[in-house]
Amino acid sequence: MTTSPRVDLSRVAEIAFASIAEGRGHVAAVRDELGVSGSTATRYIAAARAEGLLPSKEATASATRNPKAAAVAEALGVTYEALVAAVIEHADSDLRILGARHRRQED
Repeated sequence: MTTSPRVDLSRVAEIAFASIAEGRGHVAAVRDELGVSGSTATRYIAAARAEGLLPSKEATASATRNPKAAAVAEALGVTYEALVAAVIEHADSDLRILGARHRRQED
């Protein structure tokens, strides 16, 4: 896949993640932010995916809305998409926050 040598794919990924948090389409966000055509933005996003900077289309398409994660997003006052974007950006593929001994005790 060929992209312009001047395009910063980490910047493309940053724009895409921010657009998810804002509830905006990532192709439109990259297009508008970088001042390129939609097809060029799509190529940049594909290149960022190929470099591992963005999740694959398959991973994105197969993602289902997790009710517990949705409750966490609501409790934090952020959108579900923003929570997912933050987890993708800051965590590895095996994020485990609570182990069995850290679970909330039911009275």
